[in-house]
Amino acid sequence: AKEDYKWIESILITTPDGRVQSYDSTLLSKATEVKLTIGTVVEIRKYPEFKVYVTGDFAQQSTVTFDPDEPRTLSQLFIKIGGLKTDQMKWIESVKINNQTVDMSKLSTYTLKDKDVVEIKKYAEFKVYVTGDFAQQSTVTFDPDEPRTLNQLFVKIGGLKTDEMKWIESVKINNQTVDMSKLSTYTLKDKDVVEIKKYAEFKVYVTGDFAQQSTVTFDPDEPRTLNQLFVKIGGLKTDQMKWIESIKINNQAVDMSKLSTYTLKDKDVVEIKKYPEFYVYVQGTTNTKGKIVFEPGESKTLKLLVAKVGLPNEDIENEGFATINNSATIDLKDVIYGSKDYELNLGDIVQITYDPFIVNTIG
Repeated sequence: AKEDYKWIESILITTPDGRVQSYDSTLLSKATEVKLTIGTVVEIRKYPEFKVYVTGDFAQQSTVTFDPDEPRTLSQLFIKIGGLKTDQMKWIESVKINNQTVDMSKLSTYTLKDKDVVEIKKYAEFKVYVTGDFAQQSTVTFDPDEPRTLNQLFVKIGGLKTDEMKWIESVKINNQTVDMSKLSTYTLKDKDVVEIKKYAEFKVYVTGDFAQQSTVTFDPDEPRTLNQLFVKIGGLKTDQMKWIESIKINNQAVDMSKLSTYTLKDKDVVEIKKYPEFYVYVQGTTNTKGKIVFEPGESKTLKLLVAKVGLPNEDIENEGFATINNSATIDLKDVIYGSKDYELNLGDIVQITYDPFIVNTIG
């Protein structure tokens, strides 16, 4: 077969008269043109077999034979045993030829001899077992060129961002607690067990009039206080605080003068109740008209309403009238300067009128 031609080193033809002629394997392609006489001797010489013995971790075949036209190099041996990709090369710890260590940076310079023994040794697998709340994978394998550190483990399990680190309550290596401030100093050993424990979620349920969100979650480093809850729901400004009628924690009334003293527990229910809005409508001769709102601590009286809206002049104060809901009419001077007053109700309509007494003089 033609594929066997490469194994022919030479062809010797010796004629009956003793003459010897040497040819290479190309003679076989024109063998029909070669005329032989009786007594001629044809000797076909084959290249000697060239083989290398491979041992170690990458030895899929123990004996590797080289064709005559193949380079007898270490690089070619790697090709013949299947090739080692770049990501596989890092797993090779050592290569030895006849027990002599090879310089891994100069693989292409090594020439092999027949029956050389090549040992390829792989780095032992290095793995760590991860348990706990951040264990997206239970077994993490390290490449030979990766640092065997706790920091690198965090990188390999997906990385923990700054805002996630605060959620880690504890880290243990083989049940020994890790100092969280010195994570970068911990080196791992093969088959270490690393437990990463997360703080339990802490949440409070908010109901009532200021509940823009019904469930409020606290970060681990946040104080579990009523004051902090107010901060988290958007903050209550000073002018808003007066509108709070009551606060209850799990249906127990809170002393509004001691808000800073209350500590919350997980899943507490905080009810914040607002005073109902109180307003009346004002029409007529006043500085301010329309909807007038009374704050929670203010008395809901005509006297205060007049003070809130203001009157343009003293004539109205002395001679004006207030009519409530087109029924009750009261002299303003009795309210402003006297002891008379009127208790207002939600939504009352108050008309302020003034009819000046005019005298026309003729002549």
